[in-house]
Amino acid sequence: MVPILRQALIHGLGPRLANSVEEIEGAIPQYVYIGPYEDIRLTD
Repeated sequence: MVPILRQALIHGLGPRLANSVEEIEGAIPQYVYIGPYEDIRLTD
């Protein structure tokens, strides 16, 4: 039996995102997801 791992990457891009992608993606070294979620801001 071989376990199957499906890694669903969550990426948030769009006009409601106040941060630039460079600020969010790669903020945590060696972490493949966008984060930290506390630093992601949305526009009003």
